[in-house]
Amino acid sequence: MNSQHDESALLAFVRREEDGRNKICIYGTPGGLRKLASELVKQSEANQDHLADYDTDHTHYRATHQNAILAPSSDEVVLGRLDLRNGELATWARERIDNQRLPPAAGMSFPEVLSDLQSRPGLFLRKVTYDSVASCIQGFDLGTGFEFLKGFSEWLRLRATHGHNMGWPVLVLYIAFPESKTPWRNLEAPESDQHAIATLFQCLRDFCSER
Repeated sequence: MNSQHDESALLAFVRREEDGRNKICIYGTPGGLRKLASELVKQSEANQDHLADYDTDHTHYRATHQNAILAPSSDEVVLGRLDLRNGELATWARERIDNQRLPPAAGMSFPEVLSDLQSRPGLFLRKVTYDSVASCIQGFDLGTGFEFLKGFSEWLRLRATHGHNMGWPVLVLYIAFPESKTPWRNLEAPESDQHAIATLFQCLRDFCSER
């Protein structure tokens, strides 16, 4: 694909601008752009019925893949859907589309890796449960020298009705299930477990925006 005579060359890369912003560039020969168009159509027609409620159909394109459509010097490209299998936009998609729902500039930005964890937890975890997600976030906090979650427990205690002597994973459960004195028992139901995960990420985002 690196030959100037190749009729199906497609080059994708990220360029850092002087103002610090990233610019995503995709250039191709007519043949390469037609291949990209074919992939776009295939993605738009993908059947998502087999996916989990929180996931969307997506494909990773790397220049090292067999039969890769990208030129060797290309960056990795992820092409995917914004809608869930029920037709609604995924939470992460709505937040990125609607600027009014992003954390205020004065607050601490929400880490991109945790946005990815929220939108595609199955890529990070073998089994997606509240406990596994909370453990993953604790590992991220460890990697930041315990700076990311500094003050998070105190922030939660102001909002939880019970469990003020508990750690933040339990405090989040008291917020998710305010009527329960033993909220961790709710995690036995899959839908409640997913509700707890959603509450955790909402708390983290609110914490970041107010910090």
